[in-house]
Amino acid sequence: MLLFRRINASVVLGSSIIIGVATLVSFWFAFGKDEGQLRTGYLANLVADSFYVFRFPTHVIFWELLNSSAILYFLGLFLNCLFYGLLIERVWFLIKGK
Repeated sequence: MLLFRRINASVVLGSSIIIGVATLVSFWFAFGKDEGQLRTGYLANLVADSFYVFRFPTHVIFWELLNSSAILYFLGLFLNCLFYGLLIERVWFLIKGK
C-alpha cells in the first residue's frame, strides 16, 4: 500500500513536538482547573478541556494501567503525541500527493 510507504520522519518529529507542547500546556491548564485555580475565562477553559482530546486514545483504552503510575501516565501521553504526529504526517502525505 502506498499509504504506508515513504514516511517523512522530520514531519513526524516536528508535528509530534508541536503536539507534545500543546499537550503539556493543556495538561497544566487542566491541572489548574481541577485544583480550582483557573478563572472563568473562555480561552483558559477551552485549553483545559482540550486535554481530553490530547490524552485520547491511550488513556481511554488503558486508563486503569496508565493511572497506576505517573511514569506510565506520561508515557501514554508521549505515545499519543507520536500517534498524532504520525497521523498528521499521513494526512499531509495524502493532501500533498506524490
